[in-house]
Amino acid sequence: MHMSRSLKTLLKMIDDEVANDLLTSDNNEAGDYLSMRSGFMTYLPKNRIDVAEKKYNPKLRMRGKPAKIARKFCSQEHSDAAYEAFHNAFVGGNFSIKNLEIVKGDRIFDVYNKEYDRRKQSKRMKSCMVNTSRGPDDFELYIDNPQSVRLLVLWDRFQGKKVAVGRALIWKTDKGIYVDRIYGSDPAERFMKDWIRKKGFLMYEGRWGEDVQRMQVFLKKRTYKYYPYLDTFNSLVYTTRSGQFYIRS
Repeated sequence: MHMSRSLKTLLKMIDDEVANDLLTSDNNEAGDYLSMRSGFMTYLPKNRIDVAEKKYNPKLRMRGKPAKIARKFCSQEHSDAAYEAFHNAFVGGNFSIKNLEIVKGDRIFDVYNKEYDRRKQSKRMKSCMVNTSRGPDDFELYIDNPQSVRLLVLWDRFQGKKVAVGRALIWKTDKGIYVDRIYGSDPAERFMKDWIRKKGFLMYEGRWGEDVQRMQVFLKKRTYKYYPYLDTFNSLVYTTRSGQFYIRS
């Protein structure tokens, strides 16, 4: 079975049972000349192989989600869980560090309400902070404190438009840099967590260990018109003896 160099490289990087099966499979009943494009797998249908002069011409090829296409070409049987793991690894493998950006100030509001991905498969981007009725005032705590809180964003393109497929608040705390809960698809979350671990940052895992309990984030002022929903830090603002303001976990 024929396969593009870029797809071979990605399958070798994934290195799981489905990927390894595809690399050695000779099952070409559905078609041949497998490749990849924008997070999808593509192939040339069997009825077009003999008539297609250019085997990788996008106009002649079938495109689909990685797991769905993989099922057509694997030579062995695999569980649904194995195909799901393959799908997440495949999509995550299409991201690169170039897709990551850290934004601050007013840009945080834009990412939450204007630039997030609204596709069904990215519904995990939604939260109570994503609402057309919300305005910049709801994000004042973030916007007013760029020295203490910013937003890590994972970008992708959909229908020619740049959209956020993953996001997480980054806090400068007294215990170090802490990346809060990630909102996004499973592949986006996997990619972002891998980047966070490589950077050596503290990270939200649904709970906090002893080393990150009672983290503090210092703020410019005590009073805000509205307080955003916070996964880690409560919205009550404390005052130190020296007159500084902070929130804590």
